[in-house]
Amino acid sequence: MADGTLKVGTITTSSGSGTITLGQSGETVDMSNGTVTGLTTGKILQVVSTVRAVEITTSSTSYVTTDCTASITPSSTSSKVLVMIAGSGRQNDDGGTAKFTVYRDSTDLATGTPGFSEISATGATYVKAPYVIIFLDSPSSTSAVAYTLYMRNQTSTTCRACHNNTDTTVTLLEIAG
Repeated sequence: MADGTLKVGTITTSSGSGTITLGQSGETVDMSNGTVTGLTTGKILQVVSTVRAVEITTSSTSYVTTDCTASITPSSTSSKVLVMIAGSGRQNDDGGTAKFTVYRDSTDLATGTPGFSEISATGATYVKAPYVIIFLDSPSSTSAVAYTLYMRNQTSTTCRACHNNTDTTVTLLEIAG
């Protein structure tokens, strides 16, 4: 078949309903010169991102806020929010474990007390390591919701977020549901 251009107003199946397949398995359909409409789910509707670079230290065994937070107002109750948090932490003292979780407003989104991420110091005076949390949430709201990184220490030793005043980034993507 020769390469060329097909110009039409509407493409429909012969029966008027069903699936139209463009290309074959493994091929790519290039839509870079046009607009795709009609998609109702999976589209990224908005992106919010914040950065905090002030070190937070705690020895609390209960979760405390790091003030690393971002807020988003979903456009629909069916929207999902992809929460992505990344930064650098530190756990002081051999045998200590820093734990990190995410709160939506006042609700801990992790299942149980372990949180989403942890940094453990075993056989070392301290450990510096990244924390990365990626979580898909269904807030079922059209009101502003805040997502905040919280941390705690399992053994009352000292742990830190935004270690040495490095950036912690909180990025939120609203995805059409």
